[in-house]
Amino acid sequence: MRYAGGQRRTERLRQYELLTCHTARRTFVTLALEAGLRPETVMKCTGHKSWETFKRYVNIADRTVEREFAAVYGSGPGR
Repeated sequence: MRYAGGQRRTERLRQYELLTCHTARRTFVTLALEAGLRPETVMKCTGHKSWETFKRYVNIADRTVEREFAAVYGSGPGR
């Protein structure tokens, strides 16, 4: 959705038209970390030099948090 001349304009796009290089980079970072690569290794692959910038690309799924927590403590967080 966008606005032109004060009027709201909607445009239908195909799903692939919404994907960007930035989206692909964020997805790679998250999937690589979930697969077990060390953050330092992923940072080297993506060219990130600062942890502060890199961590903005990380989006670990709730199911991953629960699975890893259960592997160590036997149940999910807060249970």
